[in-house]
Amino acid sequence: MTWPPPAAPPGQRLDVVGVGEAMLLLQAPPPTPLETAHNLTVAVAGAELNVCAAVARLGLRAAFLSAVGDDAPGRRVLRAVRDLDVADDLIHVDPVRPTGLFLRETPDSGER
Repeated sequence: MTWPPPAAPPGQRLDVVGVGEAMLLLQAPPPTPLETAHNLTVAVAGAELNVCAAVARLGLRAAFLSAVGDDAPGRRVLRAVRDLDVADDLIHVDPVRPTGLFLRETPDSGER
């Protein structure tokens, strides 16, 4: 991929471009705290990617502009973007920097 990326993937018209960071989400089952959890769920999280996914579900074209590491979490993010029918042509795979990890717990109060 060239940097900076083109305004739209070749041959495509975009309705929305989300700019942000998607991360690998590791979450303890509520209300288990991380310090005592025996297992975690794995997902992809990112507010801007969520907006792109909603746009795609409405039948419009969305692309996600971001960067991920050349690592397993980055490949998981890329797969999630594709699975959401969001264009991934604007995602830079960085050979040096890692993909972000997001740890989440939901205590008894329900507040994250």
